[in-house]
Amino acid sequence: LNQWRHVAVVLSGNTARLYFGGTQVAQNTNLALNPVDLGASGNVWLGRSQYSADPFLNGTLDDVRISCRAYSDDEIAALAAM
Repeated sequence: LNQWRHVAVVLSGNTARLYFGGTQVAQNTNLALNPVDLGASGNVWLGRSQYSADPFLNGTLDDVRISCRAYSDDEIAALAAM
């Protein structure tokens, strides 16, 4: 609460890795759906749901990156240290 936290999700092939504070905390090696398979979509926000009953994010996002490649463990750790 009331602290900046670095969170990253890296997708590569059928593998998704979740990082918290530069450290990998979870992995799924059987990812069945790639976000690109969803196609164009309206109502896509960060910190807000597509469903009006859901609350907005009660926080701030800074340095959001969406990349066309998977970052390595070392790159994620370096970003978390910034």
